[in-house]
This record gives sequence, C-alpha cells and structure tokens, in this order.
Amino acid sequence: MKKLLNRKNFFVVSVILLFIFLSYFLLQESLEKTLFLSFTLFLWLSTYLYTKDLAFSSFLYILIVLPFNLTLQLQGNVEIFNTYFNFPSPFVNGIYSNYLVPTLSIVDIGAVLFLFSILVEKGFKYLWSIIKDFKNGFLLFLFFLLIQNIFLSSAFTVLTSTRLVLYLLVLFSLIDYCKENSSEKMLLTSSFVLLLNLIIQGAVGILQVFKGASLGLLFLGESQVVSGMQGSSFVDLGGKLLLRAYGTFPHPNILGGFLVLCILFGILSSKKIPGVGIPLVILSFIILPFTFSRIAIVLSVLILFLLLLRSILNLKTKQYSFSPLLLLERFGNLLSGKDSGWGDRVNLLKASWRVLKENYILGTGSGSFVKGMENFVPTTSGGISLVQPVHNIFVLLLVELGIFGFPIYLYILLRLLVKNVGKVTVFKVMVVTAVLGLGFWDHFLVSLPQGSIFLILMFLLLLFDSEDLKKKEKEKLSL
Repeated sequence: MKKLLNRKNFFVVSVILLFIFLSYFLLQESLEKTLFLSFTLFLWLSTYLYTKDLAFSSFLYILIVLPFNLTLQLQGNVEIFNTYFNFPSPFVNGIYSNYLVPTLSIVDIGAVLFLFSILVEKGFKYLWSIIKDFKNGFLLFLFFLLIQNIFLSSAFTVLTSTRLVLYLLVLFSLIDYCKENSSEKMLLTSSFVLLLNLIIQGAVGILQVFKGASLGLLFLGESQVVSGMQGSSFVDLGGKLLLRAYGTFPHPNILGGFLVLCILFGILSSKKIPGVGIPLVILSFIILPFTFSRIAIVLSVLILFLLLLRSILNLKTKQYSFSPLLLLERFGNLLSGKDSGWGDRVNLLKASWRVLKENYILGTGSGSFVKGMENFVPTTSGGISLVQPVHNIFVLLLVELGIFGFPIYLYILLRLLVKNVGKVTVFKVMVVTAVLGLGFWDHFLVSLPQGSIFLILMFLLLLFDSEDLKKKEKEKLSL
C-alpha cells in the first residue's frame, strides 16, 4: 500500500486529475486537440511505467510534443482568466497581434512536468542545489523581475516572466540531470525521437509546398496558410508563388531552426549509432530547401563545411583559431543580401532603439516588445505594419529587460556556459554558430516556448560533447 502511495504515484495521479479538470476548457476549443493532448499524456504515463524515471519520461515528453504548435489562449477562451486577470489589449495601432495574447503551450506543459518530476524525486531543496553556483545572479534577476512587474502592473508580463524563470530552472535541472545520468542514453534517445518527428515534419512540410496550402491538421497545431495570402509565408520564384514548408511549426524559419538542431544531434549521435544519426543529417538536408529559410540553409552548409574540414585536416580539440574569422565572413555574406526580409529586419531594429529609449531602465516587460512599438510601428516596403518582435534575440532581450535586467540574464547564461562546456571543440563551434546565426537573424529562440527548448537542447549538445562528461562516464564504467 505504501508503494502505491509514494510521491511519484501521487504526482502522476495529480497530473491526470488536473488534466481532466482542464479538459473542460480544452473541449470548448477543439475535441481533436484534446484527444491529441490526451494521447501525448498517455505516452508520458506509459514511458514512466516502463522506465520508473519521472524526469526522463518528462524529458521525452518535451521532445515528442516539441514540433506541435498546440496552444490555449487564456484571454477569451478561459473565463476564469478574463474574470480575475487584467490582460492588456492584444491590439497595436488597431492591428491584432498574436504575440500579445496570453497563451499556454503544450511545450510549457512539458517544461512544468519535467521540473516538478525532478522536485518530486529529489525534494524542493534540490532547487537551491542547482542554482547555488549562480545564486547571486539568479536571485538578483528574480528581484529585478519582481520590481519590473510591480511597476508595469501587467498580468501578461507576469505570465511571460514566470515562463522565463521556468525555462531557466528547466535548463539548470536538465544539465544537472544529464551529469548524473548517462549522457549517451540521453543523446541517443533524443536523436531517435527527433528522427521520428523529422519524418512527420518533413512529410507535412513537403506536402504543404506542393499543395500550396495547409493540410488541415489543426489538431496538431498546423498554421492555416495559403500561398499568396497575406499572413502566409511564401516566395515568388520565376513568377510562381510557392508556399514555404511550415510543418506543424508556426513559421517556416522555426522549422528551419528545428532542422539545424536535428543536423547537430545527428552529427554527434552518428558516432554512437549511425543508423539514427546519419538519417537525421541526410533527411534534414533534404527537407531544408522546402523551408526557403536562408539562415537555416546557410548555417547548415557552414556546419557541413566545418565537419568536412575537421575530417580533412583531422583537427584536434585545441585547434580552433580559424572559427571566428570564418563566422564573420559567413555572417557578412548572409547580411549583405538586398531583399524585403533584410529591409524589414532593419526597420524593426530602428524601431527597437526607439522603444529602448522610452523603456531603458525597466524595459517593456518580458514578451511586451510589440506593445512598446505602439506609437511607431514600422512597415514593409508594401506598407504592411510589422507588428512583431525585432528579429534579434539580443536586442529583443535588451529592450524587454532593460539595461539592468539584460546584463544579469546574460551573465547567468554565460556563467552556466563557462562552468559546464569545458574545452572548445569543432563541434561546439558548430553549435555556437547555429545559436548565434539563428539568434541574430530571428527572435523565436526567446519569444516562443518551442524556441526556448531549442536553446536548451543546444546547451545540452555542448554538454554531451564535453570532455569532462566523457571522462566521468569512463570512470563510472571502470568502477
């Protein structure tokens, strides 16, 4: 009886009961989405019953649901939030913006599951153990967010700030979990799940391109798009409009970022299990052209170039002096293109400096960049308002967190990087190149839950390639 009433089982039962309660709100939006979410939670439960490891099951859950853009809009769809929370208007200059609508993502559910799984297994004192090496920066950052939210008095900013802290804690705890467990197991399992997702996303994305419209997979979070329709992402090649591949991601660039992530996982896992790693790399390169994502294609080619160069020259860990100049050259070639995408990004950068001037102390608040542009929204060459975040995660974080919050947040990440990454290798150069390239060219790494998980997985790749971790595993095997 005691075994049945342990903390793990109590947590599992609590999750099931909570989901049954939330299903009332989910069913009002979509029966199909509710059934799919139920299926994913069934997979989570089945994995736990098989592995007896709550944290590992929750990590797999995050990987499984990562591509599916399933969200529940709290404002409007859930009456309790409309009654007790004063969310700001999602309109900017009379234009509706999804970025200002408070939402709960299926990826958020995975993040909460993982964090609480760790705490159930190790107790709440574990939180202090994972932040103690960063306690000064982390506590200072929490204090800043508290002051920011008091002065801004926005329920939306409170929600997005909570999400920001949640994903930081997930990053801390996941790194610690990987150190205590087999990194090889984590890497290979992650690669296998990513391969399954890649096959699904590739099939959906390619069909979208040939059909010129979405496939009607609303229950998987597919965006409703049509080639040539405003709000859809398409390209004009040879006088013919081609819809870009979305998969079930909210934008083709995010699918492109996912493919870059798959390539990196494939490269690292191919050393252990070529049957998974090599297909990950090959399929990603096959699917990439259908996204028409320039930055993802350039980064993937650059990663391939570094991989070939390492093989040809038989580079060793310490031989990395070529990388900075190579990155500057590659990024310079990318940014020199004269197209509407480049012009839009420049206009958003100009607008961001105006927003920063008006909010430089406390920032606009997490997730509120678009609201800060209300009086000076830039437009495209065609006169369409650019009601979206600036396409640069460093500028975006600076504007949203201000001149005090941004350095603290950056300090935490850099300290975490220095403490856990170890020696520089060619593979780590590939990972950092991918993060900087995606971060300088787009905003989804910090503005969307899926992007935040991309960033966390990039950190894990650096950890998996760590020489210190490899030595630790060898010591375990020798005992």
